[in-house]
Amino acid sequence: MEIKAFFQLAIYGILLTLSACEEKNDLINFKTEEFNTLKLDSSYQSATLDSAQPKNVLLEDFTAIRCVNCPRAQKEAKKIQDENPGRVVVSSVHVSDLAIPYKESKYDFRTTDAENLLAYLGGVSGLPTGAIDRKLYGSNTKPFVLDYQWKAFVKQQLAIKTPVNIDIIKKEPGQDGATKFQIKVTYTEAVNSPQYLSAFINESAFTDLQLTTVGVDSNYTHNHAFRGIMQPSSGLKLGDNFTKGQTFLVNIAIKTPENWKTENCHLSAFIHNREGNFEVIHIQETELK
Repeated sequence: MEIKAFFQLAIYGILLTLSACEEKNDLINFKTEEFNTLKLDSSYQSATLDSAQPKNVLLEDFTAIRCVNCPRAQKEAKKIQDENPGRVVVSSVHVSDLAIPYKESKYDFRTTDAENLLAYLGGVSGLPTGAIDRKLYGSNTKPFVLDYQWKAFVKQQLAIKTPVNIDIIKKEPGQDGATKFQIKVTYTEAVNSPQYLSAFINESAFTDLQLTTVGVDSNYTHNHAFRGIMQPSSGLKLGDNFTKGQTFLVNIAIKTPENWKTENCHLSAFIHNREGNFEVIHIQETELK
């Protein structure tokens, strides 16, 4: 009996491993020097400045379809977003073995970028959990907090003044079929520390399976699913210090897998630290299509 049980577990483990190795719809397969890569176009000193933008907040919800309490956290994220219209960007990052699709699932929300992001931030011991601007709160050594804490930390971050404006400008598509954007970063105050620009894509409006407290819901709506991050994945370094009025123009040409519904996708661009901490300084979001 023990031998039989061992082989059953071994076979199950192999199936999980094979499933986990699949990279369906993975943006990492579409990253090249030409596409899905942030490229610095130019930098200059602005003679006149627009008004400083209010700081927006990034809420990363680390989640999974086999996580029974994850719908509770997703509801909390939506509530926070609804209470702060246009100020909170939510990204649902599907990770761990709990994100392995069911046999009947239509979509696979796992991505290589999500796994790499989780490792980059230090890993988690359980789901659901979240990162609010990737900031370390209290005595935490990792930027993860439980969903009942999200509202208070989001409120705290929204009250902070950001020293940088971000504008995402859609450009005319070229003959290569890529969707093109220019990200304009303008410092409204001097900053004396290294900062980086990153960008990622979310996709919403999936109807698929999700484990809930009353069983598997086959008509669950998945929103803000993290689909991938632009290269370089750890951020494009803009510099070590910045003067008031310093402006950067960064171009990006985006190509995605054919079965992505770009009308349901959003592009987010954010300025963040990378040396000493991962804190997000400001973020903006726009429709991809």
